[in-house]
Amino acid sequence: MSKWDQYDSSVGDDPHPFVVGAVERYATARDTALDLGAGNLRHTTFLLKNGFKKVIAVDEEIRGQSNKSSIEIVTMRLQEFVPGQQSCSFVLCWATLFFLAQSEVPAIFDRVYAALKPGGIFVCNVLGEKDDWVVGRVRGRHYATAVELENYNKRWVQLAHPREDRHYDKNKKSWHVWELVLGRSY
Repeated sequence: MSKWDQYDSSVGDDPHPFVVGAVERYATARDTALDLGAGNLRHTTFLLKNGFKKVIAVDEEIRGQSNKSSIEIVTMRLQEFVPGQQSCSFVLCWATLFFLAQSEVPAIFDRVYAALKPGGIFVCNVLGEKDDWVVGRVRGRHYATAVELENYNKRWVQLAHPREDRHYDKNKKSWHVWELVLGRSY
């Protein structure tokens, strides 16, 4: 039994609607995709079904099963994974940066930028400063202030205005999340 069973059960097998929309609207090149924090492989499977020729799924605890040769499983901590230079056209890091320390995230953004081919797309989400986990300082989670969001855009091409998602879940946790679609310039 995994410590992630409750989370996997709550999110289900369907990809997040924001991810679906970002792929449909922005992912024009569909060669290799990278799913950082792949977990139960729900987004990995979605990317493969939506035209990506190869998907590299990275997580220290992969919980899904795949027998497809076009999915490469990398069991490793995200902080240790270094993708190849300009090796992919799309990178997804969904509900993953939340679990990293504030100091670890800039290096992840740098590695993702280096991994993307010119014109490549990066879709991710980060906690906002009003999230319960941030306000309560739960395990030093990463979050982004408005200034940090602006700093992300200095290097990246902002393809969509950051979407702010604020809601309460069934456990009465107050979520404050920024959803981002960033591109590497040509």
